[in-house]
Parts: sequence; structure tokens; C-alpha cells
Amino acid sequence: MSGWVAVAGGGALGALLRYGVTVMTAGGDASGLPWHTLGVNVLGSFMLGLLMATLPAGVAGERWRLFAGVGVLGGFTTFSTFSVETVTLVQHGAVTTAAVYMLSSLVGAVVGAAVGYAIGRAL
Repeated sequence: MSGWVAVAGGGALGALLRYGVTVMTAGGDASGLPWHTLGVNVLGSFMLGLLMATLPAGVAGERWRLFAGVGVLGGFTTFSTFSVETVTLVQHGAVTTAAVYMLSSLVGAVVGAAVGYAIGRAL
């Protein structure tokens, strides 16, 4: 399977999963924090860390990296939505919520990736 097909197929699956999370969490909560985006970005970072730590060497590992890492997890996570949601919060005067969202996203994603990588290395 070519790299292009692996990324495209994985990306389609990841985008569908991302959309499913959005539909299932429609309505949100009173805090105004975009929990659905925060959740997919932290979970996706964890999963990518786990994947990168457990991939086999060689061609098989590269195929999985393209399909699952670049494709599925690339389509599942969303930096652009995070950015627009942050700007929207600021524009609506929710500066504190925007700051909490930015910090939570950054720290959560990095910690998620580190924990996923650590678990993957331990396996």
C-alpha cells in the first residue's frame, strides 16, 4: 500500500472519529470550555506517544506510522479548531476561560504524549 493511500484512509477514519466525538458531545457545558476539542487533542497525543514507542522498526513500522499516526491521529486531533475556539473565547470576553483552555491543551497534550510514550516503552 502506498504511503498516500495509508494516510488518506487513516485520515478519513480519524476525521470520522473526530466528527463522532463532536456530535456525541454537542451542547457542551456551562463553563464554555471546548471539552470535546481538548479531549481529542489530549487523547490523540497520548495515542501518538504510545504508537511511536511501540512501532516496529522497518517498513511495517513506517506503514503503521503513516496510517495510524499521520492519518488516523492526524485526522482525529485538531490544532486549527483549538486555535479558532481560543480566538472566539477571547472575542466573547472569556479571556480567563481562553487562558485555561490554552494551558490545559498544551500541558494536557504534552503530558498525554509523554505518558503514552512511557507506557509504550514499558510494554
